[in-house]
Amino acid sequence: MDGFQPALFGSAAIPAKPAKPADQPARSPRGQRGGSPQVAAEVLAEVNQGRYGVVDATDRIVVFEDWDRVRHAVEEDVIASLMAGGYVTQNGKDTVVCHHGAILRPVTPLRLTHRGRQLLSRWSALKPLGSTTRCLWCGKQPVAGMWLGDPLCADCLAGARVE
Repeated sequence: MDGFQPALFGSAAIPAKPAKPADQPARSPRGQRGGSPQVAAEVLAEVNQGRYGVVDATDRIVVFEDWDRVRHAVEEDVIASLMAGGYVTQNGKDTVVCHHGAILRPVTPLRLTHRGRQLLSRWSALKPLGSTTRCLWCGKQPVAGMWLGDPLCADCLAGARVE
């Protein structure tokens, strides 16, 4: 900074940025990434089937390959995000000893919370665009780009269909 710049803006000092309170925990970058709703819906369905668990010693999320074998889960970020959101939790009652590589480790299975089951049922009911190929009233090609509501053709949507 040169000596002339403070004169341009007056003699008022720039206020310092307030420090972050010590009682707020730092945010984890793992919980901020989530994925698409389709991936999250698939992961929620697999958690509901009991396919995922947490290795107790390392808190790594693993997928059950067999009843006594686990491997690291590719969807670890999605599951961590769902756990941070309160949709998935550890099943505190059960702990299974599984081979993680060549080592036996205790694994706690994951389960859906009540909110997780509700989210799974909502996302499972969604249908992608273009999944219905016919208008519900007349059977013609529906209007492209409709997401909410029933798929209708342009004539039925415009009200040309009179019964």
